[in-house]
Amino acid sequence: MKKLTTAIVLSMSGLIATTAMAAPNDHDRHGNYPNHEVKTVKVIKKDDHRNDWRAGQVVPREYQHPRYAVDYRSHQKLTKPERFQKWYKVNGNYVLVNEQSHKIIKVIR
Repeated sequence: MKKLTTAIVLSMSGLIATTAMAAPNDHDRHGNYPNHEVKTVKVIKKDDHRNDWRAGQVVPREYQHPRYAVDYRSHQKLTKPERFQKWYKVNGNYVLVNEQSHKIIKVIR
């Protein structure tokens, strides 16, 4: 009987101790502190790569596709490409690309 009473007392003291540790500690602060509010501001940044094309850069593989190719004769501002060069329309810009090295030669905005 003594062992049973001891086991019950120990388990109850363990339960009380865990609830005491879980209680919030307010460090005797009883006032409101408006300066400690956390405000979340959502910033929407428009990532426009329209002006990122520069001569000498390599055109990404996703734009080296025939669907981006443009015939220079159908557009007045495009010059005739030389050998191994091709015009592409990417993000509203016309880009003249070397087909062997895939480097940009000229950009028309």
